[in-house]
Amino acid sequence: MKDHQDLIMPASLPGPHEMDMDPITLAFHGDVEEAFLDDFYKNSLKLVRISLLAGIFLYGFFSILDDQLAPEVKGKLWFIRFAVVSPLLLSVILLSYIPRLKKYFQPLVATAMVVAGFGIIIMIYIIPSPTNHSYYAGLILVFIWGYAFTRVRFIWATLAGWIIVAFYELVAIKYTSTPFSVLISNNFF
Repeated sequence: MKDHQDLIMPASLPGPHEMDMDPITLAFHGDVEEAFLDDFYKNSLKLVRISLLAGIFLYGFFSILDDQLAPEVKGKLWFIRFAVVSPLLLSVILLSYIPRLKKYFQPLVATAMVVAGFGIIIMIYIIPSPTNHSYYAGLILVFIWGYAFTRVRFIWATLAGWIIVAFYELVAIKYTSTPFSVLISNNFF
């Protein structure tokens, strides 16, 4: 009897059960990881730079919202946007042109994600209630940007995401008057 051959999705690459990789970090063992990281860096560098530029633009663009929703504290919010977060994102772009920093690029981009998230959380702290509750949507945008567009590898993205979530929980519970229903809703999202 002839075996069925899958011509649509042939198994040309070894499956995960056949690859030697760390189950926690998802890193390949041996020289495969180094070759993968080098290829990943070269193929994603341009996209990461564009993503960081888009992050700077969008982070700044939302200053219009600051002016409309919280004009009394917009100076503080704009300081976070334009003097802290945007320069940091720009510095990561500039550092990407230094070849010897290639091995630190993933942690740098993950740090940029954390700083962008912390910026939104500090804005939530600064803005008077109930207006501050609407800024959680900005935090979701940081997650989308960080996970989908910056090409941060899984282990770094996970670490950055949980650091942001933990900081949000701390600020929302301890330092703002976030209603329990809003906190629950935000946590689901």
